[in-house]
Amino acid sequence: MAEETPQLGKIDDSKKSPENQEGKIKRILIAEDNKTMRNLLVNSFTAFGYTVEAVESGEELLQKLVDMEYDLVITDNNMKGEMKGIEALRQIRAIEKTKNLSVILMTTNFYPELVAEIIRFNGKGFKKDGLLVDNIKSRIKELEEGQKA
Repeated sequence: MAEETPQLGKIDDSKKSPENQEGKIKRILIAEDNKTMRNLLVNSFTAFGYTVEAVESGEELLQKLVDMEYDLVITDNNMKGEMKGIEALRQIRAIEKTKNLSVILMTTNFYPELVAEIIRFNGKGFKKDGLLVDNIKSRIKELEEGQKA
């Protein structure tokens, strides 16, 4: 059974990309340094009908967010390089353009300090396991239906 972190705060989904006036998730940006996992996520969410782009680092993630509008970010926490997913989440919240963007943080290891940081920065977390794609897809459906969890 997939482990979801305990109540991780409410996400303000009031600000969608300009081309997305219906409140539906359309454009997803994925940050994952593991090529196999990145391809799995991109292929899965593309097959579900989303427009998906992917990057390999937190630094690339932030640059993409400056250049393009997205409805959702899915990021790994433990990426190679200087910026981990939690730091990317902190910076996303500090930028006016992206402060209300929905962010899902994935990790293989939740620990109390990380959960506290995810809550503090209004994100959502999922454990990387065999049900990861299904768990994220369920969360996207909740976001589209306006449910705040």
